Amino acid sequence: MNIEKSTEFRNRLRQLLFVILVCSFQLPLLAPYCSAAEKVETGKTTITSETLLYDEASTTYTAKGRARIQRGESLLEADEIRYNDKTSDATAIENVKYQDRM
Repeated sequence: MNIEKSTEFRNRLRQLLFVILVCSFQLPLLAPYCSAAEKVETGKTTITSETLLYDEASTTYTAKGRARIQRGESLLEADEIRYNDKTSDATAIENVKYQDRM
């Protein structure tokens, strides 16, 4: 009886490892389509991106990966945006797009 349970356990473990292995190879291919967005609203400004960091000492947000900052009718998009919450200054890096519908 113990040998049967041990064999069954090994078979299930192999199946699980196979699924994990297959999924790990697919994950980098799917990352651009299924990455979670992070979002923060600071007053009238909304910041969204794949990763979002905040430096409390400099009051600066660093948004990386499909970064967007929206304030009213203005929209700034880039691969990376650094936004100072205190001064409202923004620095956009690579693939920069700006829209102002005023």
